[in-house]
Amino acid sequence: MADGVAKNSDSGALPSIGFAAFAIVLLAVFFTNRSADAGRLSELIGNLGGGPMFGFDGFRDSVFGTAAAAAVGISWFGLGGFFSWFVRIDAGVPQSRLLGFVQHAAIGAAIWSLTWFLIGLAGGYSIGMTIGLTLAGLALAIWNFSASRKSKSETAIGERSSLFDKSIVVLIVVPLILAFIASIAPPIAKDTLLYHFAVPKAFIAQGSNAFVEGNIASYLALGTEMH
Repeated sequence: MADGVAKNSDSGALPSIGFAAFAIVLLAVFFTNRSADAGRLSELIGNLGGGPMFGFDGFRDSVFGTAAAAAVGISWFGLGGFFSWFVRIDAGVPQSRLLGFVQHAAIGAAIWSLTWFLIGLAGGYSIGMTIGLTLAGLALAIWNFSASRKSKSETAIGERSSLFDKSIVVLIVVPLILAFIASIAPPIAKDTLLYHFAVPKAFIAQGSNAFVEGNIASYLALGTEMH
């Protein structure tokens, strides 16, 4: 019997050992390709606290960036809600207003991404186009919000949320808040500087989403993730 228990424990340990070995290999490959970044960790630690913790210019840029991101998100909701009035995806299914907002925002994000992709193909990238379409999205959001309040088809679910439901919401909200805090920090990540900021600026400068000479990242999903 003792021999059987020993064999079972040995067989159960093999997957763990295999997973640990695989994880070590992945870490080795990662640090091999990120040696330039990993080798400067001591410099990063040494520079912590080397500058002011608060500056007006950084605060101003963070406020403007937050307002721009909020305008984009609200325009997602506006266009998605406008589209949902013609194609009812939730007909006959009671849902909460929060779920409806999320659905409309997700639909609007998909439509806006495709719209900007087509605009880029047509060479229509410009500051005026950006501001105009964003304002149109905000106007649709105001209309959709006022119309949904008058509509009796969208009613909140009467059941109270359980402790488990609230815990799930907390688990979702906390990473979002942490991601928001990280997003207002100065852009220093390699990918951020390579294409998250550089490629959209180049798209706007050239008026289209054509290939940016010297930046292979402009091929990523035909640039749609930068929209």
